[in-house]
Amino acid sequence: MLRRLHLGIYLVLSGLAFMWGFGAALGGFAIGFAVSSRPMIESVIAMSILAFMAITTPPIFIGMEKWGRRFNFLPYN
Repeated sequence: MLRRLHLGIYLVLSGLAFMWGFGAALGGFAIGFAVSSRPMIESVIAMSILAFMAITTPPIFIGMEKWGRRFNFLPYN
């Protein structure tokens, strides 16, 4: 039961990491679009999206590594 809960936490963290990476890709696309059209408003929005992704991505991966190593979910453990 407890191991299943830990596996669920690990899967949620990996899903968050995937969503954050997808959001960073969308932010990069938004920057490219902003530079080509109206650079002021869109570039500010896109840069704030990318800054949020850059700040919050490392804790997610650190959490994935911690939970994966502690409960033997990672194959190279």
